[in-house]
Amino acid sequence: MAPAHFKIIEHTENFERFWYTNEALNFIRNYYEKKGEAVPERYKN
Repeated sequence: MAPAHFKIIEHTENFERFWYTNEALNFIRNYYEKKGEAVPERYKN
């Protein structure tokens, strides 16, 4: 399941905010919004 993989990227401590980290966050936010659920606070940054 794609959201699980993107969450791994976002939660990894040793990554800096590169383009793929931002893309993972965007995907997760869109995923929650399309499901009609509130986006968890940790994914809003």
